[in-house]
Amino acid sequence: MKNNDDMNNKKLLLICAILLLLLTGITNCENDDKDMVTGSVLYFAPPDNCNDYMIKIDNKIYKPKTLENQYKVDGLKVRLSYRITNEQWNCGFGGYQTVIEILKIEKL
Repeated sequence: MKNNDDMNNKKLLLICAILLLLLTGITNCENDDKDMVTGSVLYFAPPDNCNDYMIKIDNKIYKPKTLENQYKVDGLKVRLSYRITNEQWNCGFGGYQTVIEILKIEKL
């Protein structure tokens, strides 16, 4: 009898753990959009020694580590989630810009 109760408790614990993992995954997917911010893609021309695309978020300029060609449009409005890296990009007269890793991006 005791072995049967132990087995039932283990099954119940396993089912609860699986449900918790599934619910956590669903919650994280819903929160992804809440973490997204609005920004603008800007092209910094060669006279600045930058010659690359930057992203302006809340009046701060960031250098994306990678940016797909479809987003390389000067003035393009985007929504994105990102992670700040420890890297800096030398943008000539514009100074050093913080490099970000884009996690998700979409055109507005």
